[in-house]
Amino acid sequence: MAKNAAGGGGGHAQASIAGIALLRIFLGAFFLYIVFTEKIGNPAGFTRDLADWTARDGLFVVGNQWPAFGRFLTSSVHPNAQAVAWLLIFTELFAGAMLLVGLLTRLAGFGALVLSVLYTLATFHLPAEFWSNDLAYAAISLAVIIAAAGRTWGIDAFIAQRTKVKLLW
Repeated sequence: MAKNAAGGGGGHAQASIAGIALLRIFLGAFFLYIVFTEKIGNPAGFTRDLADWTARDGLFVVGNQWPAFGRFLTSSVHPNAQAVAWLLIFTELFAGAMLLVGLLTRLAGFGALVLSVLYTLATFHLPAEFWSNDLAYAAISLAVIIAAAGRTWGIDAFIAQRTKVKLLW
C-alpha cells in the first residue's frame, strides 16, 4: 500500500491514462463525425457558409472582440473560402482519424487544438452555445498532447517501443 502511494497511486495512474485515451478517442470520433456529417457531404455548402460567416458583415466578424482576428477573417479567409474550407476539411479528417487510432497523436492533437482555438476565437463574441464546446475540445486536445495519449490503446504505443524519438508519439 505504501509503495503505491509513494509511486504515484498505481491503479489510479493507470485509470488516469485510460481516461485520457478515452478522451482522445472521443475527440477523434467527434472530428470525424463533424467532417462527414457537416462538410464532406456538401463541400460547396460549407464553402458558401464559411464565406458568409467571414464576410465583413458575417457572423464571425461583426462584434468579434479581437479586431485583428476579424480582419484576418475578412482579408484572408473570406476571399479564399474554398481553399480554406478544404484545408479545414482535410485537417479535421487527419486529426480525427489519427486521434481515433492513436497515430501521431501529439501532431493530431496539435491540429485539433489549433482548430478548436480558431473556432473559439471566431465565435467567442456569440452566446456560449456557439463556443463553449470548442473551448472544451481545446482543453481535451491539450491534455491529449501533454499525456501522449496515443501510447495507450493506440498505434503510437508500438512506435514508441521501437524508436528512441518520442516527440510525436
